Amino acid sequence: MNFDPSFKDSYVSLSGGTVLLDSNTVIESQNAVVLKTLSPLLVGEKPDAVKAIRFLPFGQSAREKVISAFGPVLLETEDAYLLEVNPTRITVYASNVRGYLYGACTLLSHYREGIGVGYIYNAPTVQLRAVKMYLPAEEKMDEFYYMLDMLMHFGYNALILEVGGAMEYKKHPEINAFWEEHCAIFNAYGSYATDLQNSQYWRKSAIHTENGGGSFLSQNTVRAICEYARSRGLEPIPEVPSLTNADYLLAGRADLAERPEDPYPDAYCPSNPASYQLLFEVMDEVIEVFAPKVVHIGHGADGVYGVCDKCRRKSAAELLAGDVMKIRDHLAARGIRTMMWSEKLTNSYDKNGTPAGGAYYVDHYLGDGDPVNFRGKEYYVQRKETLTYEDAALLPSTAIFTPVQETYPAIAMIPGDVIAMNRHWCFYARGDRDYHYHRIPMVYGDFEGIYFDKWKARVAAGAKGFAVSGRGASDFKQMQRSKRIADAIYASRMAWSRDYDDTKRGKELAAAASAVFDYRFRKVLGASHIEIVHTTDIEIPHGSFGCGDFLDDDMFRLGYYHIFYKDGSEEKIDILWGENIGPAAKKGEQRDHPFAEDGDPDDFIYCRETVFTCDFVDKGDGRYYRFVIPTKKPVARVKPEIFGKYEDNVVISSITVKN
Repeated sequence: MNFDPSFKDSYVSLSGGTVLLDSNTVIESQNAVVLKTLSPLLVGEKPDAVKAIRFLPFGQSAREKVISAFGPVLLETEDAYLLEVNPTRITVYASNVRGYLYGACTLLSHYREGIGVGYIYNAPTVQLRAVKMYLPAEEKMDEFYYMLDMLMHFGYNALILEVGGAMEYKKHPEINAFWEEHCAIFNAYGSYATDLQNSQYWRKSAIHTENGGGSFLSQNTVRAICEYARSRGLEPIPEVPSLTNADYLLAGRADLAERPEDPYPDAYCPSNPASYQLLFEVMDEVIEVFAPKVVHIGHGADGVYGVCDKCRRKSAAELLAGDVMKIRDHLAARGIRTMMWSEKLTNSYDKNGTPAGGAYYVDHYLGDGDPVNFRGKEYYVQRKETLTYEDAALLPSTAIFTPVQETYPAIAMIPGDVIAMNRHWCFYARGDRDYHYHRIPMVYGDFEGIYFDKWKARVAAGAKGFAVSGRGASDFKQMQRSKRIADAIYASRMAWSRDYDDTKRGKELAAAASAVFDYRFRKVLGASHIEIVHTTDIEIPHGSFGCGDFLDDDMFRLGYYHIFYKDGSEEKIDILWGENIGPAAKKGEQRDHPFAEDGDPDDFIYCRETVFTCDFVDKGDGRYYRFVIPTKKPVARVKPEIFGKYEDNVVISSITVKN
């Protein structure tokens, strides 16, 4: 579709001629990122170009301009800014450096051989606009930094980085040695991580072996990442998984495990002071590197509570709250706020009435599945179903089951300065009220805005923001194919635009695809390239592409485009379902989130896996996918090769060569 530069703007009034920039336009800022952002616009010489781009504080003059242009719409949130364009100068008014960065990005987005005279006023509706990512692999650092630039462009203000075993620990190098060995074992076998996670009769945490590319980064490298993020207006928030997802922490420390018999312990004993001695030594190293305002302490996985001799006489809620309070006090003494995954604080049930989160439930054993070998010992995938207490009471006396205590009463034991990251927004909307009632600030985690109901009403009720969560490697391919880039761009419109409409999610997704396509390929489209528009009626099931579900291009390859250059050389480009081609049919996900409450009225949601590489082109016979290939030398011709079994399933609308 055609790109709308107002994709995420709050208020726009531009008209009355075209204002130009050229190489003589002065940027009145010393900020290196502002200068870099605007440099593509400062080329050539034009007789009527503006003399300067100014960056001024958002004061009374800016307030009056907003009210004059748009009426009483002023939302003086921290990151609000006003872009004023007139024939002699352009001015960005903001209250902080982040607002100046956003203003520069907005000018870049709207400038198309000039920009109209008038105003653009943008104010986010939520305080936190974050993306959670793993630390990148060393060899993918360029892609990681590119994504941080992209997040700045789309109005994000925080970056949550899961640390775990993927950062160098000077006091505990054994953690890093364990992490590399641990990851090598799991990364060698496709779904092995998920199988082993489900190989015990109790619930275990997911295994995040993609973090750090299965290795670890030096403290200096992580410190440089934090500096880069801050320079883009992204406040780094380290996530230090604790209580659960603590496999990295318990390397060689079975004495601290809640279940010492666990083949790889991932939950420590919250009644053992030695657990906190180790945790705080690790956490203090993270604090020294990140210098954070907020630390995310994890706590999201289904944990093991009240099992060991020290804990068995305490309630699960008491154990959870006590652990959070110990960590919160440690951080507060250093002037740092606490953030946590908070689903264990709510008495949640999904749309089918199955208990989740902090509810009381029973795992009913249904039998052994496939074998899985770990460190020379054989286990079996445990097939289970989750039941309510009442349903479990109806089981025969021969049934094997594991009860899990409720933890939701802990919400009343936790102070109001802990930030709750709620990922049960998708099926337990009334859980929002639990946080508001207990005056605990709440943001939505694992955020997929395309599934979110009643966005504006729930923000008005008190939600503070969101974090889109990457669950695989922090590189282009994994972030795109796991749909997290699509989610991030989509959510940026929710956070900024007053025109976002959650009754037209398919159209909103198409606008997001166009916005990020323009951001990524604007320079390519102005140079030599090949443009292909194609589609397919093939539908290949989505993967999560994280936590052990590894991406294999061979499963998605439909053929190739062979490029023949005029100098006699050749190049071969993959046709990959889900990356640069998708389904034409007007059907698909339609709110296929496993816990979504309603069907979605819109179509084409299935296509978001292609967002970042493709723009959408809708025709009478379905959706087509436009993607571009940059070229550095003249092209003679392009020949498609569709594999035999797919020959009748791929439709190529056009191949355009622009030398």
